[in-house]
Amino acid sequence: MTDKSKAASKLPAWLIDLQPQAAKASDEFWKICEAKNRGEDPMKTIYNISDGALEKLDIFKRVENLQSQATQNQGSPKANEEQRQSVRVEPGEIPKDEVRNSRPLAKFQKRRASKSPVGDSLKTPWKASKTLISSFVPAEKPVAESSKAGAARKPLTSCDRPAAEDRSAEVPKSEVETTYEPKDLPDWLKTISDVTMARELKRPHRDRTQARRSLEAFKDCIRRCEDAAAAKKPKVQLEKLFEELRDHVHKAEIVLKGVDKYVVRKTNMLTIQNGLPRIFMGKLDLDYPWDLRADAWQLYLRWLRQDFKPNLLRGIVTRKEKDRASDRIDPEWAKDASKKIPANYHGQGHLVLGQWWPTQLCTVRDGAHGTPQGGIWGAKGKGAYSIVLSGGGPGYKDRDEGDTIWYSGTDKKDAHSSDPTENTQRLIESCDEFPDQPVRVLRSSQLSGTNRYRPKYGLRYDGLYRVVGYELVDKLKQEHLFKLVRCEDQNPIRCEENAARRPTKYEEEEFLKLKR
Repeated sequence: MTDKSKAASKLPAWLIDLQPQAAKASDEFWKICEAKNRGEDPMKTIYNISDGALEKLDIFKRVENLQSQATQNQGSPKANEEQRQSVRVEPGEIPKDEVRNSRPLAKFQKRRASKSPVGDSLKTPWKASKTLISSFVPAEKPVAESSKAGAARKPLTSCDRPAAEDRSAEVPKSEVETTYEPKDLPDWLKTISDVTMARELKRPHRDRTQARRSLEAFKDCIRRCEDAAAAKKPKVQLEKLFEELRDHVHKAEIVLKGVDKYVVRKTNMLTIQNGLPRIFMGKLDLDYPWDLRADAWQLYLRWLRQDFKPNLLRGIVTRKEKDRASDRIDPEWAKDASKKIPANYHGQGHLVLGQWWPTQLCTVRDGAHGTPQGGIWGAKGKGAYSIVLSGGGPGYKDRDEGDTIWYSGTDKKDAHSSDPTENTQRLIESCDEFPDQPVRVLRSSQLSGTNRYRPKYGLRYDGLYRVVGYELVDKLKQEHLFKLVRCEDQNPIRCEENAARRPTKYEEEEFLKLKR
């Protein structure tokens, strides 16, 4: 730390504000610093102590750099200009334990502050007034179809339709988290001793050796991105590096064999200083593309759960049939609490925008949707959690405009009942009783080929939508048409022909192999 005999240093106000959190750093931090001063690799002790040890090491470096820069820049015009927004602190006035701030926390706070309109919108619940609309019914030509849920659907009739409730007068707000905060190192990682790791990695294993080489190249690409940003290289050069880094992330997700807990432990891929968090956390002088950060976060969460297999149908018991209708989730997979993810929740949860799956059963495996065939998933008294847009049949007035969707519920099965189907009732509840609870929307490749938002293969998660209105289009069949509006403050749907598109080229190649 800066010696007390040096001139007073200047710390930013946000650093002073976070001192109470920094003061919680424990003695374990000093153990790492002492190991570093002795010339030892501090990483050797990280897995044997607290989850926040690596973060505390970064605290030390961050505060040192800030104090050094502030001391060097004192008296400059820029420093004087910033003086009004900063707090002068004598080094002796801050206890040694209170100067350990967290670079990750500081970065998150700065990023949130820079996006204050978004932050405000997340805190403000969306409450729109109920209004009547006379032009609710979309154009006659269907652009997309909704999923085949329940009984087969019949064409809409041209009977008189009552005006629908519509809450779209006020734009819905999203509850999607715009930042990704790394989690504590998992127990399974910390319990791997150096002796055990060395013994396992010495065993001949071709895929494991290749995986280690690939992950080292992966980390080297991260370093080159950071170096290029620090050197203020041209944007074109950075874009090429970002594209190379995307390839590393997507290969690790889909095609990289040999990754296991020992390889991840050896390469430190889950630590905030050496691994995937360097991408989705970013640096103050390097802002990775949003899609790259999201995909790195998705891979990070998978490896935290020890979900290392690159197989698209991992956790699925497969049978050789063309439509894969007889596939089922592996009972052993379902018993693993770390991998079993329920879909009974509102909002985005652990998903990332653009996340892709080869079949609808895989969406159930990963907790994006709750049923392998139905188009609507919800719970009585809680509304709908998610819907799947896929082929619904001719004659339906379903319409997909990207940010706005008209989606048909299912026909009633019982001719003697006057109530809508259970699935349809869930969407009605979302509109009437839970207007502030968004619904996850997944698009399927079974949509019409003219739909520009349709994924080329499989299914893709496209964000959160609110059910803002509906109308009864056929009382006899209890057919309802729902209007959904995409929440604001979400990144674009990943359907365009650009670097962010999902499925990726690797996902497409692996998907086609399943068809052979």
